[in-house]
Amino acid sequence: MEARSGEGNAMRPATLITIAAIVIAAAAGCSSGAPPVTSHGTLTLYADPLGGVPVAQGYPDITDGSQVVVTDSGGNVIGTGTLAYDKTQTGVQASVEASMLGKGINASLLLPDIAVYNFTVTGLPGGLPRYGLKLGNRAVHWETGKAIKDPELTLGSP
Repeated sequence: MEARSGEGNAMRPATLITIAAIVIAAAAGCSSGAPPVTSHGTLTLYADPLGGVPVAQGYPDITDGSQVVVTDSGGNVIGTGTLAYDKTQTGVQASVEASMLGKGINASLLLPDIAVYNFTVTGLPGGLPRYGLKLGNRAVHWETGKAIKDPELTLGSP
């Protein structure tokens, strides 16, 4: 007995290609990347209290409303946010620093030398190995995928 085309267990090449395309499309539809990430960060600036240059003059490129740019490893911009000056946290940080210095130093003396900013960047692609944060004219600061969710950055030293 001769086997005829289309009989038995043999499938036509066109049928195999169609089935393969359906399987690939289904797999692509089912696979989902990591969920988007939101970054809630803090930037604390310190100026030398003995240097005579307050934080506003020492960091003229970083102010309330300055842009925060987030990049991927290739330098592509993947998100932006805005710095928001946090008067309360600045006061808290000035109090902490004053208590560490002791000897009659009060927080109000240190307020010109400290500034705390908050920022939020939403919709960052999840699952990247690292994220770059660019603030003002400063070099890119790199954070891991886990740390980008709550980065705490500091410029200057207390």
